Amino acid sequence: MRDIAIILYFLALVPMILRWPFLGILGWSVVSYMNPHQLGWAYTESLPFAMLVGLATIFAFVIQPGRKSIPLQPLTILLAVFFGYTTLTTLFAVAPTAATSKYVEFFKIMLMTFLTIPLMASRERIHALVWVIVLGVGFYGVKGGIFTLITGGDHRVWGPPHTVIADNNQLATALIMLLPLVRYLHLQTADKWVRYGLLLAMVFIGVSIVGSYSRGAFLACFACLTWMFLKSRHKLPVFMLGLGLVVFMLFLMPDQWFSRMQSIEDYASDPSVQGRFDAWTYALRLAEIRPLIGGGFAPNYNEELFMTLVPDAFKVRSFHSIYFEVLGEHGWPGLILFLTIGVTGLVTAQRIAAQTRDRPDLTWAHDLASMVQVSLVGFAVGGTFLNLSNFDLYYHILILLVLTRVVIAPDLAKAPEPFRTRPATAGGGAALPGSAAS
Repeated sequence: MRDIAIILYFLALVPMILRWPFLGILGWSVVSYMNPHQLGWAYTESLPFAMLVGLATIFAFVIQPGRKSIPLQPLTILLAVFFGYTTLTTLFAVAPTAATSKYVEFFKIMLMTFLTIPLMASRERIHALVWVIVLGVGFYGVKGGIFTLITGGDHRVWGPPHTVIADNNQLATALIMLLPLVRYLHLQTADKWVRYGLLLAMVFIGVSIVGSYSRGAFLACFACLTWMFLKSRHKLPVFMLGLGLVVFMLFLMPDQWFSRMQSIEDYASDPSVQGRFDAWTYALRLAEIRPLIGGGFAPNYNEELFMTLVPDAFKVRSFHSIYFEVLGEHGWPGLILFLTIGVTGLVTAQRIAAQTRDRPDLTWAHDLASMVQVSLVGFAVGGTFLNLSNFDLYYHILILLVLTRVVIAPDLAKAPEPFRTRPATAGGGAALPGSAAS
């Protein structure tokens, strides 16, 4: 029955996409982030739902009347240049078959990422997209948090199989990136019961991150929470979340969890860490002999070259770092572009937050930009130890900034409505902004 329900859902979605193309972006996000087909019990795991939704969205976009354009913003230009550069490096890849496969996946991600801009350029649609992302990834965060509480943290939390977040480390980083978006919804939601639900979801997601046993996520989580505390308008819920996680770790997590975290200090004898050092060495030496184009996507699939450049390695390893992954795949120009995209995202978020700080009518944009900045920090820190340079959630979060700039541009061009203030009272009390004159 579960498989039939999933199939019927997607079959019903296609005609709706043809009528309202923006639903294709939401549907594709459901497939990408929640992976509902992986929750089936039979044959849905192998059915191409992403391709079905993607093709329907592209067709609907093409036949849709009206102007279709991508705004020329620093982020869109950099993303286009980076994608073009990966196309070039793929042509000279050292592992052509593996590189082509990974390039095709990246092409799909970038295509749907850029389609998001013209199809989701309104405040309501941006908000809907954030909800879909939160519900999709957050499902596994809440599920993992409950699992950790029930089992007392004796077992690791894993993501859905056969997905980019299947690994415990990758799931944890995705959840770290998600926490600020949940906080954005919490700030923007008026219904108190929905707010309570979102607050509870943040708690479960935090517990799930701890229960992942991911050492990189352990560091990234507290970097993210610290940044979120600094960026939040109301800091108490974030402080209480951080305090609650500390108490949970100290009093409820088992000894093996602490042993796992303490192994960060003893990296010299950790074979996993040493394997990452071998992969990072491979990336550096590959960039030495191919500085401009690197090895193309997935160069570690060329085992002979890996062992030639790193003869002391025990075996071939993945890069386990977004930075060394991009360096090894696309050389120094690729890494510079990748880093520039991340920095530009942070600067763009900061600029939006500054422009909307004193605009009550644009509080939503201020909150979203501030929380997106936190997500980018979480990705930058958590990605130091993971192969996630092609993570679609990262690029979708960047596009949220592009969309926000497009939507608020007309409002920023206009002067804000004047807010009348009440004269000071006899007791010297200041008037509240926006209150009626007495």
